[in-house]
Amino acid sequence: MIAEMSFSGQQMKKKDFVKNYAIAIRGRGSGVVLQDTILRKLGLIWRLKVLSKVSIFAWRLILGRLLTRENLKNRGILVEDRDCCCVFCFKALESSNHLFESCPFTTRIWNKVGDWLGNSVKITIEELKNFGEHLEKIKALEEQLTVGVIWLAIVWNLWLSRNAILFKGNIFNFNNDCYSVIVLVSWKWFRTVNASSMTCNFHYWNTFPLSYIKR
Repeated sequence: MIAEMSFSGQQMKKKDFVKNYAIAIRGRGSGVVLQDTILRKLGLIWRLKVLSKVSIFAWRLILGRLLTRENLKNRGILVEDRDCCCVFCFKALESSNHLFESCPFTTRIWNKVGDWLGNSVKITIEELKNFGEHLEKIKALEEQLTVGVIWLAIVWNLWLSRNAILFKGNIFNFNNDCYSVIVLVSWKWFRTVNASSMTCNFHYWNTFPLSYIKR
């Protein structure tokens, strides 16, 4: 059954939601430039069968609306520079770009995931960071969704780790704790988007990621 949802008093199919959302954003004068690349990202996220809060997080990240310390500073909520630095490295302003791409601590995670994936995907780890901008290299939708699941598992768990440090004072071993959770979560989500994945046990996923994709 195709899910429907209300938008401006009308019922619409999920596949139309991205387009109408873009129109609404433009109409509100948000200043967000919804290029085709961004729309492709949003459309692919919409296809992933993950919790709503995870999808919303991904949308906010893609649209630059995640409540990073940089955005909170721009809104006047945070004032002091010391309150705006990255909670991982404490060396730079916590922007989305820094937090999820260039921070030396998160870079370790991306590199470790890259080692795990090896040559099983058609894009590099740097291209995976910029999820959605290199989808033309991946022809099969099933593989696009699987790569999307892996990307989402990485950024979602980095965000959870960030919040746990900031609000709970937790300490993480990034090379083990965070990475292990990413592999586990991506496997669970992979089993919801790939028809052939139900026979893929965790050990096999951990050893031979993406080998169950029909190419």
